[in-house]
Amino acid sequence: MDDGAGNWGTIYGRLRLLGDITLTPGPDPHAAPIPLSSQPTQTLLAYLALHSNQPVDRQQLAFLLWPDVPETTARRNLRQHLHRLRQIFKSLHLPDTTLVGRRGYITFRPNGRFWIDVHQFQQQINDRRWQIEAIELYTGDLCPAIQAEWITPLRTRLREQYLSALRQQITWAKMQRNYPRALHYAMRLLQANPLRESSHRIYMEALYFNGLRAEALRHYETMRELFWRELRVRPMPQTIELYRQIKMGTLPRDIPLLFTETQQVSHVLTAMNQISQSFVARRNELAQLDEALAQAIGGRGRVVLIEGEMGIGKTRLLHTWQEARRHLVLNFAGTCEMAEWGRGGAALWQALRFGRLHINWQWFPGSLPWLSTVRYLIEAPDLPTALDTVLTSLTPTQILEMLNQFWLTLVSRTQQPVVLLLDDLHWADEITWRVLAFLGHRSGQLPLLIVGTVQSGQMQNYARQIAGDLRRQRRLTEVRLWPLSPADTTRLVRLLLPGANLSGEFARRVYRLTEGNPFFVTELVRAVADNPEQLLDGRYQWPRSVTTVIQARLNRLTAESRALLAQAAKLGRRFTYEALVKTAVPPHTEADILHALEEWLAHGLIRPYQQQYEFLHEQIQTVARQIPLYAKEY
Repeated sequence: MDDGAGNWGTIYGRLRLLGDITLTPGPDPHAAPIPLSSQPTQTLLAYLALHSNQPVDRQQLAFLLWPDVPETTARRNLRQHLHRLRQIFKSLHLPDTTLVGRRGYITFRPNGRFWIDVHQFQQQINDRRWQIEAIELYTGDLCPAIQAEWITPLRTRLREQYLSALRQQITWAKMQRNYPRALHYAMRLLQANPLRESSHRIYMEALYFNGLRAEALRHYETMRELFWRELRVRPMPQTIELYRQIKMGTLPRDIPLLFTETQQVSHVLTAMNQISQSFVARRNELAQLDEALAQAIGGRGRVVLIEGEMGIGKTRLLHTWQEARRHLVLNFAGTCEMAEWGRGGAALWQALRFGRLHINWQWFPGSLPWLSTVRYLIEAPDLPTALDTVLTSLTPTQILEMLNQFWLTLVSRTQQPVVLLLDDLHWADEITWRVLAFLGHRSGQLPLLIVGTVQSGQMQNYARQIAGDLRRQRRLTEVRLWPLSPADTTRLVRLLLPGANLSGEFARRVYRLTEGNPFFVTELVRAVADNPEQLLDGRYQWPRSVTTVIQARLNRLTAESRALLAQAAKLGRRFTYEALVKTAVPPHTEADILHALEEWLAHGLIRPYQQQYEFLHEQIQTVARQIPLYAKEY
């Protein structure tokens, strides 16, 4: 048979099911098609081909193909069309054993003599060597003329495989700097997904990278009109942001080079497929992380900041990507939780402990005065105690120099790329950020990728200054996470409640209540999992886990700021500065209220809204309303 490279064996016929059903004799794909006498014959041939080498019950097959006629008529129809198929196979010189009927079952056995495009597509679509050939086989959806329930799941699965392959080819083309090829596949993706907004973003990016900036801007306007006309929806925030970047000419063009080692390519594609099946709505962000990793593997590292509001999925994105890519790099991971790790660069020490098996101590000259101290901290049973014991005797400058030189030596001497992952980086102390600045500015010549998560609006001044310096030096990539769309919220709901018979109104209600925040969606759906109807009739309660997270955020405010926030919450989801000044009890100075507003903005509790302020989420307002006005703690 055709092995995918164009080498034909003894092929007596070729059947195409992707697009219009077409049967041609012999191995030549351009041969004149053989007329199939009727639609039922085509449907029967398609069903048998899609169930090759599987015994098919005659009675069940007759019912599937002719569900609206009496059983005797359906059986007669099946006999007639089986006879026609046998005549067609005979004209192709196929042996009688190709179509076998025995004991009430029918079995279609191609046995390598009958080429079927769907089989070839399924063999090649996930194979990097033949994926392009598989894409070219997909000339249309599976048997579009057949409108039957039995074919819909397979048609959907093949279509998703095709779309996933297109996205992979676009990513690889960009990483090869082959922008015309990326545009070609982006156009095919858009043609297959005219009402999927992410496809329009990919197409706009491809136009921009091909120097077609004006066309990209015009396409945005076309897309906006299409979505309003067909769906009555407006573009999502990430699409608007992309349009703004294209309009301003600030969309990064520094696309990383493709991995060069075959083993790396295979691992990355396999992991990408695994992630895409279970991770909702973050494929573009995962691709950005992969592009940064490709650069680091090539010795051109950088710093990546994943930014978003509370519960938006920053940590999950970081950990999911880390797990999928761990075979490619040396992983070092730490957390910057304020209560435990906000001193002496502790998150960096924790990261070294996490990856200590990757460290070869022979890389470091034994004469280094601080080497024994570093080794003690990395191998100490209790890191917080060790930090308190050791670092109190050192100045911040000494700690900084020790961390800088150790990390630089480690990255320079290892034979593999290094990935340093730091969660909740907005809580990191100044020493941690200064080490990141030191490594980040040198990362352009190192196989080092630093990835951190930051909460919107919560970075300290020193952190913002360092991030700004890295941005100006083009050593910083910023990945912004937005709330889920209504469609992605529905997908997440169905993943959380597999097999549940949920109405469309249930998912819409979840979206309205959570506003697309993945953490809120997950916790709310799990809370009502035993009785989803309570969400529709208003008998639900917000889970304690959500309230606890919000309360923890509010507890970081000063007592005076919390009391003012409670009064702001009583004014409504949106409030004005003037209204807060007028109603604040006891009266506060203008400076007090301005300071409180800045604190709320910095902690991601409110956001500007036209000439007002708005609580970031309705549930934040609800929890804030419950704060005792004069209590110092709650």
